[in-house]
Amino acid sequence: MATVLLSQHSSNPLEVGSSDARNKAYHQEYISAQNTNGHFTLTSEDGHHGLDRPEMVQYHNHLARLYSKQGVVPSTIKRKPHPDELPVVNFDESMEYADDMHFETPHDMGTLDDDDADEEDVDADGETDEEKTLFLKPPEEQQEIQLEIANLSNAVPSLSEDYAIIDRLGTGTFSSVYKAVDLAYHSKWDNTAWHGSHPPISSAHYQSVPYHPGSKVFVAIKRIYVTSNPERIRNEISIMEDCRGCRHTSQLITAFRHRDQVVAIMPYSRNEDFRDYYKDLSMAGIKAYFRCMFRSLRDIHARGIIHRDVKPANFLFDPRTGIGAMCDFGLASRMDGSTPVHGACLHTSATREHPHGKIRGRNEYDVDLLKKMQKEARQKSSWPSDRVGYPDKDTRPLSKANRAGTRGFRAPEVLLKCSQQTGAIDVWSAGMILLFFLTGKFPLLQSSDDIEALMEIATIVGRQKMEKTAILHSRTFATNVPSISQEGMSWREFVEKQNPNIFKPRTPDPRYYPYNNFVTHNTPGTSSHPPPSSSSSYSYRQPSSSRSRSTTPTPIRADIPAPPTTDSHRADVEAAFSLLAEVMHPESTRRITPRGALYHPFLADPSEPEDDELFPHPFGEGVCGKWHFVDPVTEEQCVIVHDGGKEQARRVVAGEGMAIGSWPCEFHRKESEFDYEVSTLIGQTKHIYTMALDWTMLDARHHPIPLRDETTIMSTDRDSQVEFSLTIPDAPPSGTAATGGNGGVKRMKERGRLWMTNQRLIFITPKDDKMKPSFESLSVPLDAVLSSKFEQPYFGANYLVLDVKPSTGGGLTDGTSIEIRFYDRGLFEFVSVLEKTRERLVFMRRQAMEDDENLPAYTSSGSAAGSSTSYADTPPGYDA
Repeated sequence: MATVLLSQHSSNPLEVGSSDARNKAYHQEYISAQNTNGHFTLTSEDGHHGLDRPEMVQYHNHLARLYSKQGVVPSTIKRKPHPDELPVVNFDESMEYADDMHFETPHDMGTLDDDDADEEDVDADGETDEEKTLFLKPPEEQQEIQLEIANLSNAVPSLSEDYAIIDRLGTGTFSSVYKAVDLAYHSKWDNTAWHGSHPPISSAHYQSVPYHPGSKVFVAIKRIYVTSNPERIRNEISIMEDCRGCRHTSQLITAFRHRDQVVAIMPYSRNEDFRDYYKDLSMAGIKAYFRCMFRSLRDIHARGIIHRDVKPANFLFDPRTGIGAMCDFGLASRMDGSTPVHGACLHTSATREHPHGKIRGRNEYDVDLLKKMQKEARQKSSWPSDRVGYPDKDTRPLSKANRAGTRGFRAPEVLLKCSQQTGAIDVWSAGMILLFFLTGKFPLLQSSDDIEALMEIATIVGRQKMEKTAILHSRTFATNVPSISQEGMSWREFVEKQNPNIFKPRTPDPRYYPYNNFVTHNTPGTSSHPPPSSSSSYSYRQPSSSRSRSTTPTPIRADIPAPPTTDSHRADVEAAFSLLAEVMHPESTRRITPRGALYHPFLADPSEPEDDELFPHPFGEGVCGKWHFVDPVTEEQCVIVHDGGKEQARRVVAGEGMAIGSWPCEFHRKESEFDYEVSTLIGQTKHIYTMALDWTMLDARHHPIPLRDETTIMSTDRDSQVEFSLTIPDAPPSGTAATGGNGGVKRMKERGRLWMTNQRLIFITPKDDKMKPSFESLSVPLDAVLSSKFEQPYFGANYLVLDVKPSTGGGLTDGTSIEIRFYDRGLFEFVSVLEKTRERLVFMRRQAMEDDENLPAYTSSGSAAGSSTSYADTPPGYDA
């Protein structure tokens, strides 16, 4: 299924859309200059009065001579009239469509200090740009698309009630995809299931961030053609539903049928054409690409699903943010664990321990028969060309296997008609994409049939490896083509031949991650429309966030990584070669798994949590899997929850009830059954878990679960006694971050309860099934509070301002501030206790550090010579 989702967004600063934050910055600078110089600021149309310098006189004399040669004498240059001097024109006489006109804001309005209004303007302009992409296309194409949209609206009348279709994103053999605005996102649908619950430290967290109330939500509508096989349609919808919650995977929002028309709704994902960036993307960008891809494949394969059509067109990657999402499951299939009667492979099917299968024991197949087959194949390879071919009437048993895929991306086992295919075929396809990046050539293999495709691979890996690969699948490989050598070449040699400059660092492209000079759009998940999503094409449940908006000129990033050195680039290339050899191994059982690829030195990042801690388990697995089950009658997924001390079964839909890493699912994070386990777990995890927005562990009473050695000092007793106001700067992406912002801020305010312990401040909003708060909880370690300031305004209640140092990936950024207001007389007592607790905590931490220092050990005077374990010089006055 070759469906293409494309969205063109200019990266040229001279071609940015009217909504780009930079235009706003330029406008503000212009207004500021006007306010400084007055309304009579000189322009290119003004005279040179007051500038009668020799250089200017010489310049204008040159212009006079230039124009005189053309028979044109420039007229006297006059001053541009003051706006008040302009004649009044009645525009109503010449405007038939006044509503379609856009009126600019008067210059005097540019000096108003209205941050909220400016923020709304930025978002509104961005949404307007997304809605008007159709009008950037040629008139003929616009007319064609408008006819298609009208046809779809007539074929599925109910579609227009909830979605406003505004453009076509792409067309394929079996479907077309359109961009639309979800008119009922905020008022009609419960979106928690497809948003998922990825934690803030996950690269897929953007998928779980709900859209800001009132914002426009863009979606992709996939219209599956009526000529498609009904079973194919059912299979695609079913698989997409099972892939809900998978990281960096296009989520299925909903799907429905009207007569013979079937449509599927997915999040809209920004992306760029692979051909536009694969030669320019830096090593850091390539790593971001494959981290997203292999996280998606790991989650998909864990659910027993093979994508089968992994290729650049089906991976929606935005090179500006480093986020990508897998899409188009039209060819996807489920792994079959059964063993065929004829032509069984010499390897097993996929299992939990061996995702790509393993070679069977020698007692499970006929060794003598295999040796005989190999001998015959090698004899045939020496035959002359007139004896090459296959019988006109072939009486051999017909081999049946799934051969779906795109030419140039199919693995050897697919071409050899393996009957027990695993997710290894997707890993091979990912390896082909890595080849494109390393060689700088796309495409590479362009065979017209299976035999030719096998010969292309054999030309590289050699005859010996192809024979061994064929035997693994109960096949033989025979060829008399002299150019295919016995040993072949390594993938490294192949790349170096195709790209002799592979070890020369690429010049960082300021358009792409992580060297973006300007951040041209909002952080995925916090903007008014979804990202390409990449890490998390996106959605979430647990965390929530308001839109990121900029009211100031978009800054030049101060944390742009330094360009790679020759040594660092060589190290990256060497690691890439190592990974390439493992993902392109011709034997599927020896090919690296997606999880293994994520832990490979090329993709592993020591500064980030291990992937196992962020892996979304399939339903029924994970730490709380014993409380999950499938109803044997209705086949519905259910979880057992405790309510008032009683066990109750609750039905869940696809995407709900997923345990993340070592954490329980959203239904059991508040279960007292897990209090001890979770408390122990938190105490053993990194500091990152203790400071995060919307990731506080709660018990059945909706109270925070204490950390190890944590005790409560004071707490409020009413749900709305305290107000927390957060101001979170939207930081640009760092060298290792998955996403970045646009230099603005997001502000959130909620009422709830406050706990102060000997380790942290914990704020929790009350339960509300009707309205979801902007954020549900916040945990702040006391040693992360940089400063506190007690404010006593002339008007209004007193409040406390805290500046905090966030943990990486916890949902907060550098410069975050918190305002705390009490709705009773408890603020003074709280401030006093907070300062004393902080001081004691800092003192105890410092004392512990001093006690834990490894002081040098010295031997006594009676010790044997040379037995000292000291690693320091002998202290003055000490006689050894």
